[in-house]
Amino acid sequence: YVAVGRMEVHWLSRNGNGADIFLWSNRVLTFSQGTSGNNGSVIFKGSGATASTVNASSGIWGGLSGSQLTATMDIAGATFNISDSVVVNAGTRFDIGRPVTGAPGSDGIVNVGNGGQFNANVTVASDPNANLQLSRGGPAVLNILSGGVVSTRSAGSSGRVEFIPDSGSQATLNMSGGILNVGTGAGGIPGVSSSSLSLITLMQGSMSYGSTAAAILNLSDGTVTAQGIQIGSASGTCTSNPTNQIDVTDGTLYLDALNIGLP
Repeated sequence: YVAVGRMEVHWLSRNGNGADIFLWSNRVLTFSQGTSGNNGSVIFKGSGATASTVNASSGIWGGLSGSQLTATMDIAGATFNISDSVVVNAGTRFDIGRPVTGAPGSDGIVNVGNGGQFNANVTVASDPNANLQLSRGGPAVLNILSGGVVSTRSAGSSGRVEFIPDSGSQATLNMSGGILNVGTGAGGIPGVSSSSLSLITLMQGSMSYGSTAAAILNLSDGTVTAQGIQIGSASGTCTSNPTNQIDVTDGTLYLDALNIGLP
């Protein structure tokens, strides 16, 4: 458990598994360096996204190729702020808002802006679960702010940005600036067709989504590039009228031939 303060440390993988970091309520943890080690992960376990905060203020997490953080990374009960030229390279999957053992909270908020980068599946894994996933059971919010870059890399059906893929919770992506590249990585060229582009999916799970489930994409500024936006799945149901919502008030949305549609 950590108190309010600043921790300056290179994270080392623990027996290849990484580190579970616990935060009590009303605690702030600031990292001023990146990670080292191999084949690990970092899981933040906090008391709730409004009560436990993690700041990344410098360095590269996961190494340039994501090889240092190749296991699934989770935000459970915390807010994660990525800014000031920090690069977070998750080697494979990153879950925002997922209940995990030992975490008092299950919700998650990630804020990316002011030069920060947040990248998933940087190792280009072909595992179809190697995605950036918003809400795996707890409410999730991803805020992409001015100067922020969020991306995934794809191989086959990996590298998606998925909203509540397997739960009846709530997932929101608010984009008020910056860049979101789905499948092409941080270096992808916005607006250019590519075989590497991947999908944004809303409620793609093979389940029945209840009335309180919500998948919301708000674009008010910035640039999104994706293969398309898929709503629902061929094997799931939405008969209880959950919320699938896409609001575009400004900014630029580039979609390939799949556009917006049902599977």
